[in-house]
Amino acid sequence: LIAKAPTKYANTIVRTSVNHVSASARQATFEENAEFIESIEILATLDTRTSDICKGYDGQTFPIDSGPRPPFHPNCRSTIIPVVKPFTKLKTKEQVRVPETKRASMTGEVSGKTSYGSWLKKQSAAIQDEALGPTRGAMFREGKLNVTDLKDKFGDALALPAIYKRLN
Repeated sequence: LIAKAPTKYANTIVRTSVNHVSASARQATFEENAEFIESIEILATLDTRTSDICKGYDGQTFPIDSGPRPPFHPNCRSTIIPVVKPFTKLKTKEQVRVPETKRASMTGEVSGKTSYGSWLKKQSAAIQDEALGPTRGAMFREGKLNVTDLKDKFGDALALPAIYKRLN
């Protein structure tokens, strides 16, 4: 068991570093193509292992040159994508057609416009409880909790007592 610990930590460092390099490369590409890009959107993985921080950031958009960027924590699987400017704002004479995007989830492919919160609402109570925990899952189903309530204004995950305090 002890021999496995260094490998686990090394894997975490490598996985997190790869995400950082990937996000940095994407950021540089977006900045180079700023004339076509309106903003940057954060995408979290749609499954029950997604952290509260990433659930809360999923679907949020930020200016190209500012705002939080993944990785948000060790082993973070979130990424960033460009939000392309509408055709009417582009300075080109050519017709630009952006195809409908798709997004993977643990339950199958979904529309690219699906946020973590809207995906989770369509899941069974068991999956909601696995993703949020039983108490927060029940609050989510009752409409008392949104995935954006899972983090504070600094992007840090909130424990259940802090969530109660925030909602009351």
